[in-house]
Amino acid sequence: MTRHINLLLTAMLSCLFLTACTAPIASQPQPTDVEPTILPLEPTAKVYQPSATPPTEASDDTLCTEMLDISPPPLPPSIEDDFFFSGGLVENCELPCWQGITVGRSGHQEIQDMFDDVFGFDGAIDFFACSPLDSMYPHPAGRIQGFYATGYQWEPDPSSLLRIVVWTDDDTNLLRGLTFGWVSSESFKVYLSPQRIIRELGKPSYWMLDIFSTERAGKGSLESLMIYENGIVFRHFGVIPIALKVNEAERIFEEANAEFCLDQEYSNVGRVYIFEPFDRGLENLTTVQAYHLQNLLTEEYVVPIQESLGTSIDEVASQALHQDNACFYVDMLKGLYREEK
Repeated sequence: MTRHINLLLTAMLSCLFLTACTAPIASQPQPTDVEPTILPLEPTAKVYQPSATPPTEASDDTLCTEMLDISPPPLPPSIEDDFFFSGGLVENCELPCWQGITVGRSGHQEIQDMFDDVFGFDGAIDFFACSPLDSMYPHPAGRIQGFYATGYQWEPDPSSLLRIVVWTDDDTNLLRGLTFGWVSSESFKVYLSPQRIIRELGKPSYWMLDIFSTERAGKGSLESLMIYENGIVFRHFGVIPIALKVNEAERIFEEANAEFCLDQEYSNVGRVYIFEPFDRGLENLTTVQAYHLQNLLTEEYVVPIQESLGTSIDEVASQALHQDNACFYVDMLKGLYREEK
């Protein structure tokens, strides 16, 4: 399988965010090809009623252009400082509720209120008449038949961004997925290491890893997928160090150990998803879950952490809770991980 790490990072930056970007090791699943088991739907939510007169076919392009041609309000300080775990702007909202909206429960009105009240749009954009995502090319969230994607992208400085995408289904108008993507910088830092995640949320229900060598000596590539049964998913990817010991006489590697540390940020890009709960495991996914995760979960080299690190999730989580920046080592010579061809 051919994969070059430079192309990998370029691809991640160009297609990130959020969500229909393909996994670095797999081609993008097409919505029409996905036939997962769909979880039961809740009663239909109240449809958002915009305060302005709905645009006609002749005027909607002009109205949307005017709506979207605004200077966005700056990110609230608590969101900019800690967008995922801040949780201080809305009372009685604990994850997987985020800033007043909950997957499977919130409808158009609650989502519009979140953008207006938390992010300060104050009705300047009707997010269900004119999705800001439609003005981005290519559409960063992709398309899923039967679902509507809307959201916004902020650029705290010229080298960083935060994109939030919400997915509602057309039948009930209920929220079915909430996705985040970011590029961090010196002035916009995102601290979501595995250690921090475990200390906030506890042990993940599933943890998958893919580690492979690159063309550069002493460097490897990492993909980590931490999945919580309540629907929260964290995805990390980046470059990790590989300690090499070379037999100069025979010109072979005697040792090649990849170092995976739990409080280390290996890249300045990443993603978080909030879906409906994985209460039926990973075999029966909802449409939105499958669209984002199915190809990655079925990739040959994405394996449970027990197999990749040789230790259980319980032990890794215990290390994260009781030791700062615990590190684990993967023997790249065992044949479990492939090299780029």
